[in-house]
Amino acid sequence: AYDLFDMAEEGILIVFKELTNMAPTLLDNSESVAVGIPTDTFIQKIVQMTRKPVAFFPLLENIAARKEEIQQTFTCFDGILPPKQKINAPYGIIKLEKDGTFVLLRE
Repeated sequence: AYDLFDMAEEGILIVFKELTNMAPTLLDNSESVAVGIPTDTFIQKIVQMTRKPVAFFPLLENIAARKEEIQQTFTCFDGILPPKQKINAPYGIIKLEKDGTFVLLRE
C-alpha cells in the first residue's frame, strides 16, 4: 500500500479488505476500510492544524450514538463544510486484497 500511495500523482483511495487490529468503530459491521491521501488543500490544512487523521463517515447509521468515541481518535466530518466549500477529490480508487493483489476500480 505504501508503494501505491508514493507512486500516485493525484489523490488516491485504497480499499483494504479483511483488516486485522482495526477499531470496531471504524469497521461498523463491514469487512473493508478505505484509506485515502487527499490532494485537496482544505483537507490537508485541517490535518496539519489538528495533527489527527481525518475520518468521513457518510455510511454509518448510528454515528450520533458513537460520535464522542470516534472524535477522541479522529477529526470527524458528518457532511458539514464551510459555506460554498466543495472538496475536490479526483481519487483513483484501488481495491487491495489480503494477498497483496490489487484491482484498479477508478483511474
